[in-house]
Amino acid sequence: MAEPVTSLKRASEIAQQAFGGQVVKAEEVEFDQKKVFVIRIVNDGRVRDVMIDPANGAILNP
Repeated sequence: MAEPVTSLKRASEIAQQAFGGQVVKAEEVEFDQKKVFVIRIVNDGRVRDVMIDPANGAILNP
């Protein structure tokens, strides 16, 4: 398997730039048989989990 292009730190930055707020958790998980980064962001009391593709840094969920 190829090394991810995007690091967990970079994925956190991508999610924060897209949605604002504060990153409270960042982890690598398996979803649909592939690895993804899940970034948890809190913004104005709302929690959002953002999935990032490590291969290209794309946000996988709206």
